[in-house]
Amino acid sequence: METAASPALTSRSINIPRLALDAANELDDVEHGRRKASPSAKRLGMLIVNSFTSAKPATQVTATSGTVAVFCTALERLSSGTKITDFGQLLSTAERYANKLNGKKTPGEKSGITEAKNFCIAIAKAAAGYRESVVGAQARNRWR
Repeated sequence: METAASPALTSRSINIPRLALDAANELDDVEHGRRKASPSAKRLGMLIVNSFTSAKPATQVTATSGTVAVFCTALERLSSGTKITDFGQLLSTAERYANKLNGKKTPGEKSGITEAKNFCIAIAKAAAGYRESVVGAQARNRWR
């Protein structure tokens, strides 16, 4: 069982952009029949779930502002027309995308794999932008 200490979309201990790009590449292989499943996509899906929830009760959300920023930036990059108006809607959208990243192709589900692959690319770009901005904002102190 995952705990509240699990990495989130803003983690610097895991290379999120790399994981998301690996997932997109593996999903492309799944889509074209070169692979049966995508372990990276499944891991990214679990990471998204862990980013928005924890072991606390469902009424307590532990998402940080960085996690929300990365996820919403990815959604904006998709330009899928998804309008998020409240946090509950954000959570349900995150859960929906996490479920799409199960890493397996179901019969007749080509558009779902393509959507998941595009989402992975959007997450990679958003996470890379966040990571760059955080590192750039840190004080440059050689004695730290």
